[in-house]
Amino acid sequence: MIRGQEGFVCGWQSKKGTNGQLVLDTLFVKLKEPPTRVEVPGLPENVVPVYPTTKNINTMLPNDEKLLISCTQIEVLINFAMTDFASQGKTRPWNVCDLNNLRSHQSYYTALSRSATAESTLILQGFDPKVITGRCSGALRQEFRELELLNEITRLHHSRKLPLTITGDTRINLIVAFREWKGEQYVPQNVHPSIKWSKYSPWLESEVLSVNERLELLEKLREKRAAAKKGEKKVANDVNTSHISTINNANRDSMKRRPSGVQVQKHSYHTTDENSTDEGRKEKGNAAKRRCSSGLHTPSLVCASQYVSVRVPAATKQKTDELSHAGHYVVPIGC
Repeated sequence: MIRGQEGFVCGWQSKKGTNGQLVLDTLFVKLKEPPTRVEVPGLPENVVPVYPTTKNINTMLPNDEKLLISCTQIEVLINFAMTDFASQGKTRPWNVCDLNNLRSHQSYYTALSRSATAESTLILQGFDPKVITGRCSGALRQEFRELELLNEITRLHHSRKLPLTITGDTRINLIVAFREWKGEQYVPQNVHPSIKWSKYSPWLESEVLSVNERLELLEKLREKRAAAKKGEKKVANDVNTSHISTINNANRDSMKRRPSGVQVQKHSYHTTDENSTDEGRKEKGNAAKRRCSSGLHTPSLVCASQYVSVRVPAATKQKTDELSHAGHYVVPIGC
């Protein structure tokens, strides 16, 4: 009855609290222009009692201790000002507006249309005119266009000039049937030039879709998203493959970059048993197949028992103290 209403305090009752202090118990408010007359027994007309309400709040302190807070108060606010949302549905003989911080033309309309007359409207400070003079969005323009067609359909129906075949269980279906009868380029006479549709400013067909068309559109969007996700996975796999190939190429290049004059000799396997030699060759071939199947061809995966002997010329040996063992040393392939 009183939620969102404006009024004036005309009386109150108090009582003693737990610490002996006076606290507000009942507030009597005379409503300002209520939509219907309010009569409470024992009180004047349009005067209502407002009682306190209690709310319990569970809180947790920094030391993880839980605390229950009980708040009892009368839910009224001093009406210094109100937002554009709270002012909806009200008519003010004197309307004072602050438009500077409003963000949309809908807010401008709500605040200014509360006034009973233009003379009784007061704007406190400047505002940005681009908010209400700029072009509206396509969806809003389409909404205005549909309302104009619905207004025309209502006018023709009232004057009994609308065919009985122009029907529809929804607004969209009704507009589609009307445009099929009148033509897609038909524009009522009283439509404002800023929202008129023509060949250069066409009717947004995408905004006028049936339920089945909307479901089909959603299904197409889902398929596109699924295809995009598959494409992202494929790109990730391609990146991983190219990364492995880059590593392989780098290892091959490192094998090719050796000092001039260095001779490489590959050690051979020396076995006395023919069967053991065949088994070693077979095991070596299986290892190579596994490397090829995994996509890794780096020389570092070669059997650790294969080494190369590098012979260093005498001139290089004199400049390098780390090289020893009669002018040659042994390193594993890939190092």
